[in-house]
Amino acid sequence: MTDHKAEAIKVYAFCNSGSGTDMQTWMAMAETGECITSHLSSSRAWGIHDVGPEWKRDHYVKALGEEFDVEYIVVEDRQPPPAHVVEANRKLGEAAKAADSAVTP
Repeated sequence: MTDHKAEAIKVYAFCNSGSGTDMQTWMAMAETGECITSHLSSSRAWGIHDVGPEWKRDHYVKALGEEFDVEYIVVEDRQPPPAHVVEANRKLGEAAKAADSAVTP
């Protein structure tokens, strides 16, 4: 039997801004750097729910297929996902910007 979790893409869900306030922006980002979903939430508890695969499963499946593993980063202050995920996201942004420049006269 194959261990599907070992093959699953890791997704990090975290508070991107507003930690400690009544309004928080939550994001779910894959280890590849791709933003899966985000949501403006009224609290930490709702933020965890609002970007989770239970509520936004269609976003996860569209981007990653059925195999993914979500890790919630829940701390008192904002904390980004691991550095390699942030770097992958930065590279995706650079590639998109270069592609846009290539087609824009």
